[in-house]
Amino acid sequence: MSQINRSVISIPSNIAEGAGRNTPKEFNNFLGIAQGSSFELDTQLVISNR
Repeated sequence: MSQINRSVISIPSNIAEGAGRNTPKEFNNFLGIAQGSSFELDTQLVISNR
């Protein structure tokens, strides 16, 4: 599986996992991870477009 595919799957997966946590702090942590994956995906798409 390509790194792009892993990033695409990681974003909603981290949001879903965070939504299942018990505290807003834990949820926010997973949102941060998802955001990092979205930046990673953006970078990969820019590179692949060159």
